[in-house]
Amino acid sequence: MKSAVHMFAAFAGVLPVADLSVVPDVLAQMLPQVSRFLVILLCICSVCFAADSKLERVKDKYNVIQVEAFAIQEGVDFPVELLLPLQDEIAKQLRESKEFLEVLAAGGVPTNADTPVLRLAGTLTHFKPGSRAKRYFGGYGAGSTEIFAHLTFIDRATGQTILSENVRAILAGGFLGGASSDVTKQFARQIVDTTKLIGERVLPHPAQPLPVLSVGGANPEQGTEANSTPATAVSAPLIGRHTLTISSDHFDDAEKKLNDEGAAGYHVVAFALNSNRTADVTLEKSAGDAPAYQYVLLHGYSPGGVEKRLNQKAGAGFRLIPQSFVQFRNGAALIAGRSAPSSSSRYQYKLHQTVRISSAQKDIEQDQAQGYVLAATSNQGLHLVLLEKELTPASR
Repeated sequence: MKSAVHMFAAFAGVLPVADLSVVPDVLAQMLPQVSRFLVILLCICSVCFAADSKLERVKDKYNVIQVEAFAIQEGVDFPVELLLPLQDEIAKQLRESKEFLEVLAAGGVPTNADTPVLRLAGTLTHFKPGSRAKRYFGGYGAGSTEIFAHLTFIDRATGQTILSENVRAILAGGFLGGASSDVTKQFARQIVDTTKLIGERVLPHPAQPLPVLSVGGANPEQGTEANSTPATAVSAPLIGRHTLTISSDHFDDAEKKLNDEGAAGYHVVAFALNSNRTADVTLEKSAGDAPAYQYVLLHGYSPGGVEKRLNQKAGAGFRLIPQSFVQFRNGAALIAGRSAPSSSSRYQYKLHQTVRISSAQKDIEQDQAQGYVLAATSNQGLHLVLLEKELTPASR
């Protein structure tokens, strides 16, 4: 291919200045045909190079998804009789979406044993049964049924986490108030929407690891999701691990609590919604970690405002913790953090909000063509997508 391009360059440099008076008549007659041949050759080269340089996305690699049995977080009173219908509804809607050639249940085997499989694992973090009567008589929002969950998309062969997301479904109405079991359909729809957006995420070159997407040490439960340490590496001894509950009604207080933990050497390793106003933040401290961490909790209704403040903090060395990007009842929120001393790496972010999921997919495609990578999504009425780009020293 390269030799053909060099040949074209040579002809392009020689032919315009050639003295046709010294070229035999036969060769002079052949020049138009040769020129057409070179133009066709250049077009073929361009198409081949474009195909070679096209970014491979999650949906390009994974044609099979496996829906694992969801776990129920301790303390969450989710009806056991709804668990199987929930799994079945997720699988059903994934099949209907036609995003995958095969949708497997837990323990299933793909038709082609060598096909890459994307595992969908989840933990239900909140359930409120609600009241059908209140939904019917009390108006929108009254007696709503809620399901919140933390999802993780994993490469089945390597165990490597592709991305983690928080999703939720709220049944606020319906025919005669709607049956509480109907919330499983809405929950499955949220998962399908999230899967469609994650399918647009570009994959790194096979020789490269997945990019680091948060601040902190290794999370033994989620491989490399929160750390640059390979999944096969031995984790440093764990000194402490605990969970902090933060409220969207008191963001300033929540940020102070996070920074108190960070000053003591604890870093964020997990984030899960447990209501439309609160979330549980899990923190760890391991031997060999940075001596301290700093956090900012950014929030707001305007995507442009959140993006601007995030990029300002990113310029000072803060980096998004992807699993913390959520929509509370009073707007979007996220946590960004940095270690002390701060890393020399710097990042830039783009945040989009769309009504149509196809518009969000287009935004992801356009940004990733410019070097950004999908870092987080949130689907609650509107579709929010947040992308991250590592800056080179020359571009800062």
